[in-house]
Amino acid sequence: MIKLFLSDLDGTLLDKNMQFRDYDIEAIKQLKDAGIEFGIVTGRDLGVYYTHVKPVLKFDMDYIGNNGGTVFADEKKIYEMNMNSQEIYEMMKHIQDVYLEDVYPFVADDHCNFYFYNKRPKDLFWKDAIEFMGQVGTISDIDLLDYLSEPKDGIVKISFYTREVDPSRMSKKLQELYGDKFEISMTHFHFVELTTKGIHKGTAIHKLLEYRGLQPDEVAVIGDGENDIPMFKMFEHSFVMDRANDDVKQYGKYKVERVKDAILMILEEERND
Repeated sequence: MIKLFLSDLDGTLLDKNMQFRDYDIEAIKQLKDAGIEFGIVTGRDLGVYYTHVKPVLKFDMDYIGNNGGTVFADEKKIYEMNMNSQEIYEMMKHIQDVYLEDVYPFVADDHCNFYFYNKRPKDLFWKDAIEFMGQVGTISDIDLLDYLSEPKDGIVKISFYTREVDPSRMSKKLQELYGDKFEISMTHFHFVELTTKGIHKGTAIHKLLEYRGLQPDEVAVIGDGENDIPMFKMFEHSFVMDRANDDVKQYGKYKVERVKDAILMILEEERND
């Protein structure tokens, strides 16, 4: 019996303008009315929960953020894996010196403040990064390297906005440079993200299930990106968006067009049991 349904945000529950679809919101209400809890599992930071998720859905929920680096339940952090800030500082300094024309990295704190390099690439793609992240939070005037030298919150995830729409080239380069130390995944167009080695959505869900006293066969998950593959592999009840890339779709058990469709399948299965 499914007791918890966890959904990815970008490309799954949210459209390209970071808006929820009315039919998915209604389906989530039906899910909760049936006694099944709903939560989020995303690459987004915790601040997005307060600014874009809870105000729309209007209920408290479990929230796994930062690609598994943060687990939030009962309105508190129950787990977080921070990166070594000095190690991250050295990496970001190297990126700025060598790869600034290819990627524009940033970090976020828990309050939706985003910290970028004050030094800009010559190519104006950096403006798109600023505009995109400005939809969900505040672009800080503090330089990324300055922030990393004295971070206000723990550094859980590093995001890279790539000059190319397809981030695969830079993802491969980052794998070559840092793949022995970090989990590296493409999460959306333009985006590659890094967390501590061994930390991903799948491991975080296990942390949440342990906290909730649930078994792996009592959770269902849905997503659309490369960073969702670990949870597809680890949990039997997995749904993948039909618009996902083929190399992602192969790992999901069920293919659906909408989050609503996955919820209706779960409700139908529960009625038949």
